[in-house]
Amino acid sequence: MSKRLARLNEQLKREMSGLIRTQVRDPRVGLVTITGVDVAADLGSAKVYVREVGGSEDLATTLEGLAAAAPFLRTSLGRVLHVRRIPELR
Repeated sequence: MSKRLARLNEQLKREMSGLIRTQVRDPRVGLVTITGVDVAADLGSAKVYVREVGGSEDLATTLEGLAAAAPFLRTSLGRVLHVRRIPELR
């Protein structure tokens, strides 16, 4: 992995955790921690690894809420990051 991808992974992880904590209003999304981000070499997609804190809610419900919030997160990341192409979040 190149240094650029490693930096982008960390930056996406940091920005998304802040956005999920402050901007996502979906009641299905509880307290989640982003444990890692793996961006593809062509910057077309990114796998986001999450862990639910507390475990009080169903993980499948939380993942549905995050999948519904993915377009919003991608748009918000596009405003914050200075990257030509924001990867699709999975």
